[in-house]
Amino acid sequence: MKNILDKISLVSQNAIIIAVASLASRLLGIFRDRVLASEFGAGATLDTYYAAFRIPDLIFNLLILGALSSAFIPVFSDLIFKNEKKAWRMVSNFLNIILVVLIAAMLVIFIFCPWIMKIATPGFNTVQLEEVTLLTRIMLLSPLFFSISSVIGGVLNSFGKFFVYSLAPILYNIGIILGALYLVPVLGTAGLAWGVVIGAFAHMMVQVPTFFKVGFRFQKVFDWKDEHFVKIMRLMVPVTIGLALVQINLLVDNLIGSTLENGSIAIINLATNLVSLPVGLIGISFAVSVFPILSYAHAQKKDDVFVLNFTETFKMMLYLLMPAMVLMLVFRAHIVRLILGAGLFDVSNTIWTARTFGYLALGLVAQGLVPFLARAFYATGDTKTPVKVVVVAFIVNAIGSIVFTKVIPFHVVGLALAGVIASFVNLFFLLVLLKERFKKIDMNAIFLTSGKYLIFSISAGVFSYFTLYYAANYFNTLSTIGLLGQTCIAGFVGCFIYLVLSTIFKVPEAQKLLDGVTGIFRKVLR
Repeated sequence: MKNILDKISLVSQNAIIIAVASLASRLLGIFRDRVLASEFGAGATLDTYYAAFRIPDLIFNLLILGALSSAFIPVFSDLIFKNEKKAWRMVSNFLNIILVVLIAAMLVIFIFCPWIMKIATPGFNTVQLEEVTLLTRIMLLSPLFFSISSVIGGVLNSFGKFFVYSLAPILYNIGIILGALYLVPVLGTAGLAWGVVIGAFAHMMVQVPTFFKVGFRFQKVFDWKDEHFVKIMRLMVPVTIGLALVQINLLVDNLIGSTLENGSIAIINLATNLVSLPVGLIGISFAVSVFPILSYAHAQKKDDVFVLNFTETFKMMLYLLMPAMVLMLVFRAHIVRLILGAGLFDVSNTIWTARTFGYLALGLVAQGLVPFLARAFYATGDTKTPVKVVVVAFIVNAIGSIVFTKVIPFHVVGLALAGVIASFVNLFFLLVLLKERFKKIDMNAIFLTSGKYLIFSISAGVFSYFTLYYAANYFNTLSTIGLLGQTCIAGFVGCFIYLVLSTIFKVPEAQKLLDGVTGIFRKVLR
């Protein structure tokens, strides 16, 4: 067991491993979005495609993700140290029960799908409603595969096996790309949905061999009254309510988006996917990698270890998220043009996506930190507090979405603005409440750190902006190659300035990041 603890304690190295694999996955995701944008443009077809995700995602988030993110990993992590036999029995029992529940839920949704989608997308015409119903029914298979995959991933994370877990999203995106390129010409828009299903199946299968390697063996057990299953259910209920509110927020975006101009749902999804690149690379990578050690520290009543890992991880995330936010704002139009500006994705699509992307970028720091802060509460067994905060954020987002689209006609940009405000509300309350729980967390030091990194980031952004201006004289920015050259040079200047300032002011996070990278290289070279 000491070996396991040693592995999960390497937070920075584990985060880098996840981030590298996540980068590959996100780059594939960017290519996926470029394929979708160029093939269909931001119009009715993509609106239908993205709307079809909502119900399958809702099923997965309500029935599975709440348990995994808040309860399954802490319960398994604690149990595996005490009794491996009981731990593996708990895993089999959990898998068996959720599969039965999922299949029942999928059948019900399949039958009532036409009526459900009519409520979820009131602005769709008859043809769109038929298409979104078909795609949703096909995609109902994906929660089944994702659920099994996510349970496996939770177990592998507890053993410090982050590499295979990180490969899964790569295969998921490959499935969607194959569906768009090769199945759509044969099956029509249904090919997009089958691509999602294929990707979800690959997401599961890539982790199965390692799952058995760490010790799992299937057991014929189906015990609703098992104490560990009951504990997971008890812990997950509040989180599931919170996740339900998040999904309802997305449904609200769909509902409002379906009543706006054609392409609004596609634009908000494409812009969100662009912002999710740094959120995934930084926010999710660190949140996932530090969660097992936070759970262990709390289980062993080692508050000093908990606070130390929390604070160090928080500062590292700020160090990376701040410049990402500023540079995304500076390069928002360039990023959208380079990634999505092809085929049927026209000038109007580009302008509105860039505007929406710019607003979403303002909330990058909050969006990146919220998953980490929520997991800090989950690691302590407190699943209620983050949910209470999500309720407040939900209300803010719902009201903001209506105000900024219907009262103040910001169009699709209003959905992004409302989401950003809600993210910062979420972040603020989580920080305040966590500080009440752990008095030793030095918030003053964290805020001073964030202020310093913000100044560094703005400086880098200013240099990047003026570099863009002067580089325009030497590149044909109407061509993709010219635009890429201008963007790369300006981006390099911004990153260089940030690193120079980090070196001058001897930022410890820069050295820790370097140590994490060199540690991985040493392992590879052995």
